[in-house]
Amino acid sequence: MHFIQTVDTKRIYMINAGMYSWITDTGMWTNYQNAFPKAPVIPLYQAQMEKLYRKNV
Repeated sequence: MHFIQTVDTKRIYMINAGMYSWITDTGMWTNYQNAFPKAPVIPLYQAQMEKLYRKNV
């Protein structure tokens, strides 16, 4: 599991076992950070994230 935080839109996505989820709730993001403190957070631009998503769909 890892997370992607977009640099320009500040959106946070969770990627786990090839599944992409957009975390829209800041409380949920806090819960994930507490539950998985060692999970990497990778910075990307929104356009890069969309390319990754489309490539893997």
